[in-house]
Amino acid sequence: MFHSPPPSKPAVLRRAGAILLAALAVGSSRPAAAETADDIVRSWLETLRATGLTVETGAITYQPGADTVEVRDLKVTTRSIGALPALVQRTPSVFFAGLAKSPDGVISAKSIVIAASAGQSEDGRISIAIGGLDAADVVMPKSPDVSYDPNRPFSAQLIYLRALLGARASTARIGRFDIAMTPKEGQSVSVSYDGLTLVGLADGKIERVTSGAGRITSTLRDPKAGAPVDFDIRIGSAQISGYDFGAYLHIVDDAAYVNGRGDGVWRQLQASASAEGISVSAGPAEFSIAKAEIGSFELRQFDTPISGILDQIMVDPKYFEKDPASAMKFGLGYLGAFRIKSYSLEGWNIKAQELDRFRMGRLAFKDFSGAGLGEFSLEGLDAAGKGNIIRVGRFSFGDLVFPSRAAFEEAFLAATTGGQVDPQSVIPTLGFIKLDNVEVSPARKDRIALGSYALDLAGYVKAIPTSVRMTLKNLSVPASYVEDRKGREALLAFGYDRIDLSGEIDARWDEASTDLTLNTARLSMAGAGSLFATLALGNLPRAVFEDPKAAQQYLVGLLLKSVSFGYTDDSLADRGLKFAAVKMKQSPDVLRNQALAGLQFVLAEVRDPERNRRMVDAVTAFVRNPKSLTISSKLTAALPIVQIIGTAQARPQSLPDLLMLDAEANQ
Repeated sequence: MFHSPPPSKPAVLRRAGAILLAALAVGSSRPAAAETADDIVRSWLETLRATGLTVETGAITYQPGADTVEVRDLKVTTRSIGALPALVQRTPSVFFAGLAKSPDGVISAKSIVIAASAGQSEDGRISIAIGGLDAADVVMPKSPDVSYDPNRPFSAQLIYLRALLGARASTARIGRFDIAMTPKEGQSVSVSYDGLTLVGLADGKIERVTSGAGRITSTLRDPKAGAPVDFDIRIGSAQISGYDFGAYLHIVDDAAYVNGRGDGVWRQLQASASAEGISVSAGPAEFSIAKAEIGSFELRQFDTPISGILDQIMVDPKYFEKDPASAMKFGLGYLGAFRIKSYSLEGWNIKAQELDRFRMGRLAFKDFSGAGLGEFSLEGLDAAGKGNIIRVGRFSFGDLVFPSRAAFEEAFLAATTGGQVDPQSVIPTLGFIKLDNVEVSPARKDRIALGSYALDLAGYVKAIPTSVRMTLKNLSVPASYVEDRKGREALLAFGYDRIDLSGEIDARWDEASTDLTLNTARLSMAGAGSLFATLALGNLPRAVFEDPKAAQQYLVGLLLKSVSFGYTDDSLADRGLKFAAVKMKQSPDVLRNQALAGLQFVLAEVRDPERNRRMVDAVTAFVRNPKSLTISSKLTAALPIVQIIGTAQARPQSLPDLLMLDAEANQ
């Protein structure tokens, strides 16, 4: 047995809209010739009755000279459907001018005017009021001859949508629209809009819809606490441009699928939509948005028709719980059937009990679809609560690519049948992350700041990038955050009450040469110095990235082609020497000479006299006047990594000679 759900706000709005459509946009289904405007109106009223509506009228006044008809005291009563009660809509006057009917029964009018209209459900829980409506150059499609099938509620809507493709109006305006509902005792919902205007309805497309101030209020009772919670949503104005409900119909109508297959063609549902002056309050919490805007919204057909599934969902809301495979397939189909060019929220403010303030200049994303996301960004975040403060100039990430639908389906099948699932096959790949001008001040602690951070990833093999570039600028952390007491004390003794770090990494793998090159690796600390390194490895095959778990087996063939590392001083050497001198009660010059005395012993294994001399001279120059020191390999042929590891374990002092290291100082 079919059980109708309790009336919902969208359902009531649809019923209210159905009454208006019935009153304004339903033509007679029987042919007529040379009918007067009076005949057209009377046949129209009979058509309404034939659809199951109860229609009563007062006087019907026809003025042939003016080509006008006025229907007085129109009363339209719908039938109750399940838990949704019957609605009674009363309209004192419906005024038609320039009525005509084509041979096939389509009605047109130069204008239709309704001064006001009010309705109420028979149980008194729903009321509807329309503060005047006028429409110009109207073409009203014929009413489809159908009966309601409770097992196909969604498909039934499609029949009326098809009929509406023939509707036309140059303009249609509603002065005000109000609806109020009390679905249960202690609960209420009301919706109101001022100045709703439609421009250019033709061929299933609407050029523009604009609205003045709108408001939605509701009171809901908390089932746990029993206390009512008030919701208040307000919109200053709104606009939709380039809406095409024919495109929507093409997606959901089974008849639009050729041979039962989707055509894959993108169709624009709407060109743009925006709303300004949005505010929402829910109990003690409030938030406001200066402007919300969405760009081009496009749809395309699913692989196969979907109205049958939507019928099932409406009849049985737990339909997907019984069939997870169908739920997964439908969800993936939905993700692949839409794309949004852009979406943004500007001037976002939130007030809540736990927040002193929350402000955001802009939140946006662009190029979002089932294939991926072009960019997500937020700007101008300033939040504070319980003594904690966070500020973000800008945060963004993007070039996000989702795994293919086939990969998800394969993983789902493997997971449900006990097969092996490759996690990399269902991990999205990310192109970049950027963060600028960040400040974090935890309660009763010093401020942490970040100038900027950028991470660029490319050249993916499955879910692993083979090109990585990272830059970090001015990550400033107070020394008080160092948990190790001795380390913290050492920083302060060196004169560093804050640690200000910057860094850079640039690494790339080339599939053709199988070389992995670390072009740059640098870490700097303001007022201290910077460490840097470069590295080139050879014979690193693609299989390492395809199966990281088996990477160790390729270590045998891995080659070192070049390596260099070094240090550029920014007063750290001088600070360290002075600190050591105080601790050891020696002069800085004595400590320098002691360090140089053992240098020849350390480099004794560098057997090439010329290289030995250059390294001794370079290190000596750096110790006496620390500016920069670079040590690099002068390999004439690539070395196996296993040989380097073996030497490091058995005879580490011979590594400089094995790697053919050389040095330069203060360049």
